Amino acid sequence: MEDFMSEPAAVQAGVHVEAVSLGVRRSRQTKYLVRNATFTAAPASTTAIIGRSGAGKSTLLACLAGDVPPVSGRVRLAGVDVWPRPLRRRMLRNPARVGLMFQSGNLVTSLSVLQNVALPDRLRRERDWVSRAHHALDLVGLADTGSRRPASLSGGEQQRVAIARLIATRPEVALVDEPTSSLDEVAAETVSDALVQLAATGTSVIVVTHDLRLAARAGQTLSITNAVVHQHSGADVAMLRQVLEHERC
Repeated sequence: MEDFMSEPAAVQAGVHVEAVSLGVRRSRQTKYLVRNATFTAAPASTTAIIGRSGAGKSTLLACLAGDVPPVSGRVRLAGVDVWPRPLRRRMLRNPARVGLMFQSGNLVTSLSVLQNVALPDRLRRERDWVSRAHHALDLVGLADTGSRRPASLSGGEQQRVAIARLIATRPEVALVDEPTSSLDEVAAETVSDALVQLAATGTSVIVVTHDLRLAARAGQTLSITNAVVHQHSGADVAMLRQVLEHERC
C-alpha cells in the first residue's frame, strides 16, 4: 500500500471510505452488516447515514472512529489511515483532527459545562477558549448553563453540550451519533442548525440519524439496505421516507 501522506492534499482532506465491508465472523462464514461501501465526505460538507434499526449505521460510524475493524477495505480520515492501526491514540493527541460525539456525550462530571465544552481547546492551550466555548453553547441554545455541572442537565441537554464541544473544537472531521434522539422539535432544529454551521467552517460532518429533517439538510445521505450502502444527493424528507419504507418491504 502506498504512503497515504504522499497523496494530494485534496485526497487527504475529509473522509474517504474504499470498499469497506463490516461483519461478524461466525465459524467459517461472515454475516455482513455493510458490504463493499465506497464514499467520500468532502471538507465543509454534511453526510447523513440512515436506515432501519440494526442496519449497521452505528457500526459504520464506529469503524470510521477506529473502534470496529473492517473485514476488508480502507478508511482515511483527515489524512490518516484508520486501519489497521487504530486512529484513537493519534486522535487523542490532536483532537482538532477528528471529533467524536456518541449518544452518551462522554462529559466529565467533575467539570462545569463551560469547562467540558472548552476542554479540547484548553488541552491545546488555545488563547480564546472561553469565547469559543460561550459561542458554541449559544449556538445549541444553552448559553445560560456554563456554570452548571453535567449531572444537573437532562439527557438531551447533555447531548447538546457534547455538540457544543465539537463546534468549539472545530475538528477537520466530526463523527456524530444520533444527536437529536433525545430532543424535542425545537431543540432538534437548533442542533441541526449548529451542525450545518459547523460544516460551513470546513469540517466534514458525518451524522447517524433517524431524524429525516436533519438528514434532508445534508448534502449527501447514505442509506444502508441489506448491507448495501446507497448514496442520495439533494434528498428531501419525502424521498428519504420513501427510501426507508422501501427497506421494510
